[in-house]
Amino acid sequence: MAGEAAQKRLFANVTVISASKLLFDQMKKMYSFQKLSDVVVIHNGQGLTASSRDEQGKYNVYAAGGLVGKHIIALSLNPFVVIGRKGSAGKPTYAPDGGWVIDTAYYAEPINPELLDCKFLYYALTTLDFNDDIISTAIPGINRTAIYKHIIPLPPIDVQRACVTFLDAAETKFINGIPSLPPQFEEQRQLVGRIEDLAGKIVRVQNLKQEIDGDLSRMLLTAYASIIKNAKYCPMKEVAPLIRRPVTVIVDKEYHELGIRSFGKGTFHKPAISGAALGTKRIFYIEPGDLTFNIVFAWEGAVAIAKQEDKGRVGSHRFLTCVAKENVTLGSFLYFHFLTTQGLEQLGEASPGGAGRNRTLGIKALEQIQVPVPAYQKQMWFHNLQRQVTEVKRLQMITEKELKALMPSALDKIFKQEL
Repeated sequence: MAGEAAQKRLFANVTVISASKLLFDQMKKMYSFQKLSDVVVIHNGQGLTASSRDEQGKYNVYAAGGLVGKHIIALSLNPFVVIGRKGSAGKPTYAPDGGWVIDTAYYAEPINPELLDCKFLYYALTTLDFNDDIISTAIPGINRTAIYKHIIPLPPIDVQRACVTFLDAAETKFINGIPSLPPQFEEQRQLVGRIEDLAGKIVRVQNLKQEIDGDLSRMLLTAYASIIKNAKYCPMKEVAPLIRRPVTVIVDKEYHELGIRSFGKGTFHKPAISGAALGTKRIFYIEPGDLTFNIVFAWEGAVAIAKQEDKGRVGSHRFLTCVAKENVTLGSFLYFHFLTTQGLEQLGEASPGGAGRNRTLGIKALEQIQVPVPAYQKQMWFHNLQRQVTEVKRLQMITEKELKALMPSALDKIFKQEL
């Protein structure tokens, strides 16, 4: 999950991240370096609790993670760069109008703004790696001495400002076009343009996928509504009765439990558990095709059809398995019904209590829920339509995974000048 989150952050900021890397890599080849201790002053933030702030004030208040509020007093009226001291250690945030910085962060100001542009300093800091400087404690931290020792390239001030204009535009994904750069950065400018073009194409494909998903969902709902029109309603116990398959637990045997995600997100496999660890817990076999309910969260769509790969899995007494009667109804049709607004309302009414774990689906109440039972042939038609939609979504998921992998791969090749 952490890797996936990092990939999402990369993609969301891919243009400015790539532009910063390409420009600063080029600057390192062309200009002299300066230690931060020679060109900036890093100040300590000062304590200011949330209750002490005056949110009616005009000055921004910053913490290690960024902007957190307003106050009537500022520590500085000049632009500065906030640098996380504790928590989000080393994270830079640009403060264009100055403000207050609390004691979980530092703030850095250029010693001579005519030699070092403050926004350029911010972008330079985003390219530095502070990982080796972070003190690993319960709350990660970094000290000023460690920050001061880092070096940054220092081109002429006009070059700095041109780069800032370009990187500012990159942060907006060049909605107003790609600004010019000094001639020595033309290759980098073109590469960034190609990266943004690729990112734009991927976004368009992702947006198209969302549109198609919405169209498919609406199509299924329309088809469902058409086949239940004038259909008779029957209690669940008559068309899909509860079937229990008790397991005789053996102490030295392992059992593989099945889980059900809420909101109709399907099943998942839990780690194996020994018979000894189960103790007196009752478990039941779940078979492929079972319409399965997690009684604790059925009210929020914890309903699933057990898949072939779920064969041999077990569930506790909190998992109810219903089996559709042959030639009467289909589990897939009932599954769809219980995820409609009407179906979820029925499960909610059958799950008395408060919120969360206090809302438990009653067995008798489930058996009495009235469900639509259109002609079996119509259900089969709807089932085949569901299968086709599932296949389309499966292919879309494969495409989406390939797209997500494409950007890091392309960036790697671009930075290696292989594209």
